[in-house]
Amino acid sequence: MISEFLPKYHIDNVHSIKVNSSTAHAFKALQEGRIAEIPVISLLVWLRLLPGRLLGRNQVFEEHQRINQPILKISPKSSSILLSKKMNKEIILGFIGSFWKLSPSFQPLSSAHDYLVFNKPNNVKVAMQFSVHELTKGTEVKIRTRIFALDASSKRKMIIYWGIIRYGIWLFRKSWLLAIKRRAESYS
Repeated sequence: MISEFLPKYHIDNVHSIKVNSSTAHAFKALQEGRIAEIPVISLLVWLRLLPGRLLGRNQVFEEHQRINQPILKISPKSSSILLSKKMNKEIILGFIGSFWKLSPSFQPLSSAHDYLVFNKPNNVKVAMQFSVHELTKGTEVKIRTRIFALDASSKRKMIIYWGIIRYGIWLFRKSWLLAIKRRAESYS
């Protein structure tokens, strides 16, 4: 459960889709989905990083150029950490950083413990839960993102930033869920 890792949060964002497949096929599709299946991701990442590039700042998302890699294997400078995995049920990833900056910064993490005890100001903790739930007919695939700011200044900056990017996040998640649905239903 995501609450084990981020019980308090300032932002809780949930997107889901019904998939006409088994939970096993939906979970497999979730794990195997590739960036190449979701062209909007590359566009959104490019747009997000454009201001920093124009100012000559280093960028942290070079890994997104590997379009044939599974999405869940690609993280900003490999700074996400696997917090939990329950086969055919859920995956929870965590990462920490200052995402509102022109060149977002990420904190290095090597374990779930690092994530849990981290408390430096000027950062937010993000937990992303990818889950599948059996329905009477089919499966629900859900992506939940929780964000907790570690200080008042970061909270203010993250809420403003979230207000700016929320429609891009919506487009990204809906496109991702549709790709998972296509892949899962192709297995059936």
